[in-house]
Amino acid sequence: MKIKSLILLITIAIGLLFASCDSYVYLPTKQNVMIFKEKGDIIVSGNAGLYDGLGLEGGYAFTDNIGLYSSFNRFKISNFASSKYLAKDFIWDNELVLYKKFNSGLYTAMNIGAGFGSLNANNRYYRLNLNRQFAIPSIGYTLANIFEVAVSTRFTRLAYNVNSKIDLSSDYDKEMFYSYFDLRNLDKPFFCIEPAITFGLDFKYVKLKAQYTWIEKPQYNELNYIQDNLITTISFNIDKIFFEHKNSLKK
Repeated sequence: MKIKSLILLITIAIGLLFASCDSYVYLPTKQNVMIFKEKGDIIVSGNAGLYDGLGLEGGYAFTDNIGLYSSFNRFKISNFASSKYLAKDFIWDNELVLYKKFNSGLYTAMNIGAGFGSLNANNRYYRLNLNRQFAIPSIGYTLANIFEVAVSTRFTRLAYNVNSKIDLSSDYDKEMFYSYFDLRNLDKPFFCIEPAITFGLDFKYVKLKAQYTWIEKPQYNELNYIQDNLITTISFNIDKIFFEHKNSLKK
């Protein structure tokens, strides 16, 4: 065995001693459903989920049917980076939201978006970036002007980019590296189906939501993903809180 290969093996082995058994490369994150009601809505939200998940979100409705929404979600599903960093693993999504709210309480929407992120940020061995493009059709209903329920599905195209920080000049080095870190199947795009169900309470100025989402495609077993996630969200309608009285006077 060449000296550099031996050094690589020892380096990786030491890293594995300080890591848990499983390091994942995908987590189904929150789906943004029943966001806007009408033109002028300015929504600011925070969410918390499993796997040390925390997120910040915000968006604006340009019309009664079109809005833009951005969400940054951090979580911890990987092993080989220091836990002292605030965003060890993260995904940042940006979405065009086409929505329609009916007087009957029915709500339909289509989110079309793209996101990028990083896993194992600032680790010593490799840089793993991801990007995804997705569409989220959803349908919801509001009961008694306060109780909300929605079902949605994210159809996702997911791709990865692996950049080693270790010299991998031979095929043997590469094989050993990708084998130890379980990165061998990330050289192709993955297509995922992620259903979700969301329950909420709408208090006009503030919304509370709980969402359960999961991955419905077991044939993607070569992708080391986490099957499901549970997220809670609190949202504030800044337009209603600060500008509703002023807007009513103008009318």
